[in-house]
This record gives sequence, C-alpha cells and structure tokens, in this order.
Amino acid sequence: DLDFELFRGISVQLHDLEKANKIVDELAALPSIKRLWPVTLHNVPDAQVHWAGNPDREKILQARDNSTLTNTFSPHFMTQIDKLHAKGYTGKGVHVAVIDTGIDYKHPSLGGCFGKGCLVTNGFDFVGDKFDGKNALIPDDDPMDCQGHGS
Repeated sequence: DLDFELFRGISVQLHDLEKANKIVDELAALPSIKRLWPVTLHNVPDAQVHWAGNPDREKILQARDNSTLTNTFSPHFMTQIDKLHAKGYTGKGVHVAVIDTGIDYKHPSLGGCFGKGCLVTNGFDFVGDKFDGKNALIPDDDPMDCQGHGS
C-alpha cells in the first residue's frame, strides 16, 4: 500500500544487476507507480573549509536578542515579513528543521556554535561523516556539513 498522506514514494536498492531491468519493468507496470527515477551516485569534491569561528559570538547573540532597531532588511519587505513583525510575529521560539548535507554552524551568520545558547541548537547526522553512498551508515549527533555545501 503506497497511499500515504505526506509522502508517496519508496527507494529500492537492487543488488542483482542481471535481474535489475526486469524488476524495474515489473515495478513500472504496477498501477500505483506513476514514475521511476534512478538513484545516481556522484563523487563529492574534497572541500577544505577553514574557519575558526567568530570571537564576538556572544556580543552578536546579545545584540540580536536586545535589538530594538526597526527591520529594514529588504527581503523582509519584499515578502511582507515586516507586516508579521509589526503584528508581533517574530518567529521567536519557532524551531526549523532542515534536511540537507549538514549545516556549517561555525559560520558567523549561523551563530558560530552548536547546542544550547546557540542559533543552531539541535541536529543529527543520519549517515555519518564518512558516508559516500556506497559504505555503511554511521549516524552521529553532530550535524556539521562535511560535504562543503554549508547550509
């Protein structure tokens, strides 16, 4: 039964390459299958990111929390976020979940740290730092982006 409200899909890994085409054809013939896409592995370049963090992190976070300045950030006006802010909706206390290759929480725009008291308070690495699409998953509690994508 592939009738799910939020997600309607599956991922299938075929190990027997000689039977793979036949299995794919059989899956494609099922009435509930609308479309098939192959999973393609890509090599990721070895990114060398060097950053030591922001020594003024505490000052930045304190200034942000105590700010009384009027919002003049243009994307906020373009998306009318300024109107939400005027009504008291600031996003404070809202948690955002991002599924990505990771997050460079050491970047100053993201607070420069990870954990309690930081902008990035929670995260999880579902595959592990050494995962390349071919080896075993080794999940860990550190969501640092090891692929150089740097959300």
